Amino acid sequence: MSSNNGVSWVSVNKDLTDSSGVRVLAIKGGDTIFAGTDSGMFVSSNNGGLWKAVDSGLTNLDIYAIAINGNNIFVGTQGGGIFFSSNNGNNWTAMNTGLTGMALVVESLAINGNIIIIGTGTGAYLSSNNGNSWTLLNGSPAPNEIIELAVSGNNIFAGTYNMGMYLSPDNGGSWTAINNGLPLNTKVLSLANCGNSIFVGTVNQGVFLSSNNGSSWTAINNGFLGMPIVNALVINGNYIYAGTNANCGVWRLPLSALGL
Repeated sequence: MSSNNGVSWVSVNKDLTDSSGVRVLAIKGGDTIFAGTDSGMFVSSNNGGLWKAVDSGLTNLDIYAIAINGNNIFVGTQGGGIFFSSNNGNNWTAMNTGLTGMALVVESLAINGNIIIIGTGTGAYLSSNNGNSWTLLNGSPAPNEIIELAVSGNNIFAGTYNMGMYLSPDNGGSWTAINNGLPLNTKVLSLANCGNSIFVGTVNQGVFLSSNNGSSWTAINNGFLGMPIVNALVINGNYIYAGTNANCGVWRLPLSALGL
């Protein structure tokens, strides 16, 4: 954890049984943090000072994605599909009606109002009934792994592992490739949006920015040492932060440098 915009960091791993395998973090209500690892779910109510395992009902402990909507928490797993909790993770229920095979490999989750969209190994699926059933979206970027999803108004952005970026302007009803300015076959690992601007983190191509809903992209890599694998992007305050592969660490860029 850093409390000074990343100038310094302190370890917050007490009672994390597999702290090296943390894949995803989410904050609920400003004071509850959920960590998805490759050995289950953990929760902290004191800024990571102490963690507690919350795995009851999870039949797959390989967590890839978390999305929170009020008291409802959804997690996506590597092969076990979707699980749901309404009590801060104390109990989980599988929500996989309509998901089979590689669709149970859930890489990403996004919530837009009453609609939940998941990115899987076989495209995007939608639920309009709180995860009770799922439908494959026509024209979704399949067959391809959808690694990351981001929502901006009615626009849903999907980052894939081999085919770059896709946009749906109608909550997943239709999809269009939006790769102008991205390298061929870009592998997308992370997304972050700030107003009308969206950032993309890639494998060995750095970070790209679009301020026109993906119609065009511009590389924003000045300052990076080499071209890292950008596993995570997050916007906090006046900065965007990039979490990269093990040898490159965490980087930040002031949004003002981008005119944002």
